[in-house]
Amino acid sequence: AVPQKAAAFLEQFTAAAYTSDDQVRCEILEYLPHMALLLSEDSNNLHLKSLITTHLLPIVAASLSDHSTQVVKMAESALLTMLEHCLVGAEYIETRIWPVIKARMQHSPSTENTNAVLTVMSKMAPWLGCDQTERLLVPALEQLSSHPEFAVRKVCASLYGDFCAVISTIKTETVLVPSFLRLCADPEFVVRKTCAESFMSVSCTVTLHTRRTQLAPVFARLLSDSIRWVQLAAFQSLGPFITTFAEPSIT
Repeated sequence: AVPQKAAAFLEQFTAAAYTSDDQVRCEILEYLPHMALLLSEDSNNLHLKSLITTHLLPIVAASLSDHSTQVVKMAESALLTMLEHCLVGAEYIETRIWPVIKARMQHSPSTENTNAVLTVMSKMAPWLGCDQTERLLVPALEQLSSHPEFAVRKVCASLYGDFCAVISTIKTETVLVPSFLRLCADPEFVVRKTCAESFMSVSCTVTLHTRRTQLAPVFARLLSDSIRWVQLAAFQSLGPFITTFAEPSIT
């Protein structure tokens, strides 16, 4: 009887999530992770836990494409909290959540919105794990790294280390390193500067051979870049970059 009562309560509670009032929708989303945690407390009661998927997660998925920026931000926060507590299944992520995020990324005319999607992707990656990050997020990051707006490419450059830390070394070296090195030669100096600042985080995730043969020559070019700000960023990253050659636990 308890699951039925809980379901009835949730139907009344979540009905408010589809109101036209942005503030109400935000408040609903703020409470959703707490409700999901309550439903998951009894690991033996699968009926209660199933209500997370049937009643709560659909609200999060729908709100990720809301017209209100504030509602979208609250939905992203709710999603990340629920991922952190392992309350979102891998299949649900792949079939319900990711298509919404991908659609936002592909169809949004707003640079700010695209950058927000990138940031959420980078925060999702540790909770999705290696397999889903490689299959879902990495192709999206690679695509956005060629975005016509330099502000998007700049954000991409700043997040490469986060993605490299999650996926396999092979995938990092065959897919992300070539893409990152292309950004290091970007025509916009702010993108190159960001690459210089992010160099160590990428270097930590590859083999010593790749550091020596691929990263080091590109870093040397950043040190002698025609723009002083790029040079300065590279010199500030030089020490940390060198440590990735010397630390046995990294190599």
